[in-house]
Amino acid sequence: MENPVYTASFRRSMLHIFTPVIAGILTLFGLLNLEPFNVALGIGLGLFILFTRHIRYEIFHDRLVIRYMAPRRKIVELSEIEAVRSMKMAFGGQGVFIQKRVGLGLMINPVDPEKFVAELQEAQNKA
Repeated sequence: MENPVYTASFRRSMLHIFTPVIAGILTLFGLLNLEPFNVALGIGLGLFILFTRHIRYEIFHDRLVIRYMAPRRKIVELSEIEAVRSMKMAFGGQGVFIQKRVGLGLMINPVDPEKFVAELQEAQNKA
């Protein structure tokens, strides 16, 4: 098994702390008050968070792997990436925008965006 060239964690914010709490509260109140809509809404929000929240980014010599909370990952070949840039995010902080040659771009949120961009560009140059 190959080791990544660089690994970065997801930078958490207060929003990322509160959304699972809200999902839990909705589910708990729905169960206590016998309201199936709130239970379904809480479980649905929890599943959405589980399958869409990034936890780690790994750069290999030929690909970028985005790992999610659930047993899910997204693999982007370095040859598919057209541009990478650090940019200001809508709700504050810096993020990294990855523009692919085909399809939609990706917005990710590593702890150190500038270092991540430098490492990804270096890996692209070596590929």
